[in-house]
Amino acid sequence: MPEIELIFTGTMFALHCILKTKADVMPQLDELRKSNEGDYKKIIALISYVATEGPPRNEQKCRSSSFTGLFELKAGSYRIPFFYHPDIPHTIILTHLFKKCPPKEQSRELKYADDLHRQFLPHRA
Repeated sequence: MPEIELIFTGTMFALHCILKTKADVMPQLDELRKSNEGDYKKIIALISYVATEGPPRNEQKCRSSSFTGLFELKAGSYRIPFFYHPDIPHTIILTHLFKKCPPKEQSRELKYADDLHRQFLPHRA
């Protein structure tokens, strides 16, 4: 199982990111903060909302993906796939961060997120 790190705690959920992945969330957020403060603020506001209120029911901000149990947060021109931790209640795992892209590339990004998700579900691997 991949190593995870707590990045945000709210009243409803604890959000973790997966460490040592091709698109580790924390370094990417730090880079985004320096290069695009507007999208950075949108992502941080959405992460804070998810931790406090749960994932939004607005498909403009959050939607399920084509992979079972995998969802996608959307803020500005960035996407963050996530899933609920199978063994720890009220825990969301953010797989990685990527910029909105054409459908073929997005499918690749979501497949990568699903591969990470499967590592938390050994019976599915």
